Amino acid sequence: MLTAFRQPRFASRPTPGFTLVELLAVTVILGLFATLAVPRYGRIVARQRADAAATRLALDLRMARQHARTYSRSQSVMFNLAVHEYTLPNVPDLDHSQRDHQVRLAASPYHATLTSVNFGGKTFVTFDGYGIPKASGQVNLTIGVETRAVLVSATGEVTIQ
Repeated sequence: MLTAFRQPRFASRPTPGFTLVELLAVTVILGLFATLAVPRYGRIVARQRADAAATRLALDLRMARQHARTYSRSQSVMFNLAVHEYTLPNVPDLDHSQRDHQVRLAASPYHATLTSVNFGGKTFVTFDGYGIPKASGQVNLTIGVETRAVLVSATGEVTIQ
């Protein structure tokens, strides 16, 4: 008579998990996605920083113009290309009221480079007491491959291109 085959008490069963080949395949796929995504992310960040820096500059130029109109006296915006910053003399800084309003575009969060400033051959713009600039012109700034131009028209209007 045949006896029934009895399984041992501690039979080995397949355990749930991943094989080394499956883990390597997933790692390779994630690496490919990262390779495609990182450059695109860098361009998006550069575009957003360029937009933010240009917007900040345009707002400060408008503030200088308004300051000139409010106090009926000329107001300048002085650009320093060497350190990528600009200053509004006689306008108190919002954080330090004892200092002039100053913005360093090379610092965080912008990390921008002032590439050129031209207001009738000068590196500053002066608004008269009526908010009209003595010379129209533009400021160009760059972050990576992104470039923005902030224009000041002969009437004092500020636009971004």
